[in-house]
Amino acid sequence: MVGTGLVSPSFFLAIWVTSWTRYLEIPALAVLAAGCLQLGVAAIRGKGRRRRWVAVGALGGLLVALLIANVFVYRARFYPVYFDWQAETGFRMISTVPAGRHLGFLGEVYGGLVTLQARPWIAHDFRKAGWTKARGHLFVRLLPALPPVVSGLGYNVEPWEIIDPYATPLMQAAERGDLQAVKTLLASGADVNAHDQRGWPPLMHASMSLEANAEVVRTLIAAGADVNAKDRVGRTALIWAAGLASDGRGKVGVLLAAHADPNVKSTFGETPLERVVGDAGALDVAAQLLAAGADPNARVLDGTTVLSLAQEAGRTEMARLLRRAGARQ
Repeated sequence: MVGTGLVSPSFFLAIWVTSWTRYLEIPALAVLAAGCLQLGVAAIRGKGRRRRWVAVGALGGLLVALLIANVFVYRARFYPVYFDWQAETGFRMISTVPAGRHLGFLGEVYGGLVTLQARPWIAHDFRKAGWTKARGHLFVRLLPALPPVVSGLGYNVEPWEIIDPYATPLMQAAERGDLQAVKTLLASGADVNAHDQRGWPPLMHASMSLEANAEVVRTLIAAGADVNAKDRVGRTALIWAAGLASDGRGKVGVLLAAHADPNVKSTFGETPLERVVGDAGALDVAAQLLAAGADPNARVLDGTTVLSLAQEAGRTEMARLLRRAGARQ
């Protein structure tokens, strides 16, 4: 759950522009509301059934037009939320702007409506994931027709950043691929098997990172890292490294040499071999896993075999490799 963490000047410009857009909406909606009220009064006081029906029809037409306009204008609106949350005490801070910034009275009111609704969404997600502390910023998704109404969290919108307070300097150095920092921290007594709230130890951070090379993985293993440690969903460092396909080739070899289990299965039914069979550039990684004893007839959670996955992905060479290793249709 780590995003780019970089907020560009254009991002703040976008906030400023959308804020002024909202300020213009308020008088526009006030005028529309006044027109609707006038039509409603005319419908009540009007004489004759026809006149009343005309007034009611006009009122309905205005409301429908407002709804349609909102759908087009707010087709995909997301709003930033900055927060510092703890399971025991709740939100220490939550705002729609970074600390020290203000959008004025109307912006604060609008932001207050958004953050009031965002609180349960954010707290629910972190509690469900087993977290007890988190801070950073992400985006909430607003309903198209009702802009102030939050309908969910937009993890696919960037830039966002979620910081795990339990992530140690060794984990961060391993993920950055900073070999010298890793060696220095290990020499100073850093716990090589500590894990963050996702269950990721430093070895897992290095195994899943494109920036860390096999030497970082080798150094952590030499310091006593558990190569078969599992995270909250049952993934191991080998499953993560295999997921990098050809980019994880060196790491996969180092992990297998340290007796990482090639047949480990996550809660979702993932195995190291399953992670590579659909990738055209991972043929040699699959060969490494099979040579280490990976089951060529392994099945994922729904019962599909890795051979079927390779065939469905059109990986002819991968399917041929699996058959040679004993895979059956």
